[in-house]
Amino acid sequence: LKSAILNRFSAETIDYVCILGSGSANPDNTAQEFVHLLLEYNLFILPLDYDGTWYRYHHLFQSILEKEAQHYLSPGEIRELQLRAADWFEGQQLIDEGIRYAISSGNVDRVADIIGRHYHAELNLDRFQVIDNWLSQLPAELIQQRITLLLCSAYVALYRQHTAMIYPILEQ
Repeated sequence: LKSAILNRFSAETIDYVCILGSGSANPDNTAQEFVHLLLEYNLFILPLDYDGTWYRYHHLFQSILEKEAQHYLSPGEIRELQLRAADWFEGQQLIDEGIRYAISSGNVDRVADIIGRHYHAELNLDRFQVIDNWLSQLPAELIQQRITLLLCSAYVALYRQHTAMIYPILEQ
């Protein structure tokens, strides 16, 4: 049920998000064995690569699992899983996915922190559109409150040559 929050997963992802730090985990079962069992019993799991590293549940099966998870897990437990997923994906340099999980958790401060840690790398690659996409997922009030997010907004305006927008942002 815990793995239902993951849009895609590997054994490592399940280890970190669903097993590590979970008091309910069975130490005799590993994430690798879990994935192997899913494949062996053909439980609506779809491979996403040729290496057999990444998988996802069939969307209808995942929908059922998500509903069951909402029934058996508290909203706080689900949020904690989403935050662990955000940490794991960010740690693997899969920043967009990390941001999506942080947004799903409802923790916009975590989203802002992730953006703050990674916007320089995107700017160095001239990928201002990535930063613009990240900012578009946040409430405008949060952007106004965080200096890092305002700075990101100024960079996006600069790259888009919207010079009239830069000065009000810098004033803030």
